[in-house]
Amino acid sequence: MSSINRTAAHVADDALTAALCGEERVRWLGALMAAISLDLKHNNGRQAPDLADLGRHLADDFGSWHGLEVSNLLDELADKE
Repeated sequence: MSSINRTAAHVADDALTAALCGEERVRWLGALMAAISLDLKHNNGRQAPDLADLGRHLADDFGSWHGLEVSNLLDELADKE
C-alpha cells in the first residue's frame, strides 16, 4: 500500500470484501460441481474431465488469492498494534 495511513476500519472493510468474494467463489464452485454431476448423469461424463480440470484451476487460484489476502490483512492488523 502507499503511504496512506489506513485505519483498522479500512482493514476490516477489506476483510469483509474478501469474505464476500470468497462466498461468491464458493457459489461458483458449487455450480461447477453441479454441472459435473449433471454431465455424468445426462452426458455420460463427456465433459466431466474438462470441468474437473477447470475446478482444480479455479480452486488453486481462489486459494492463492485468499491466502495472500489473509496474510496482507494480518500484517496490516499487526502494524496497528
